[in-house]
Amino acid sequence: MVACLKIASSPGAQVVDEAAGQVGLMDRRYLPRGEQQWTCRVFVKQVLQKLRDKRHIVLPKGVGGLWQWFYLTRT
Repeated sequence: MVACLKIASSPGAQVVDEAAGQVGLMDRRYLPRGEQQWTCRVFVKQVLQKLRDKRHIVLPKGVGGLWQWFYLTRT
């Protein structure tokens, strides 16, 4: 199943590309604590966190809180 959920307005493709380029994708040294491997879910979480840290987007909760909310409400 694929779901689309708008959580913030896009700051623009260039800003998103820059944030994505800062994620050490596929490098186990940059794998976030608690994750066992790189997946698209982990990558998206990391990009959202970079955008939030640099105040390019405003989220109603932290990235971890959004994921927790998603998993709790989908059952």
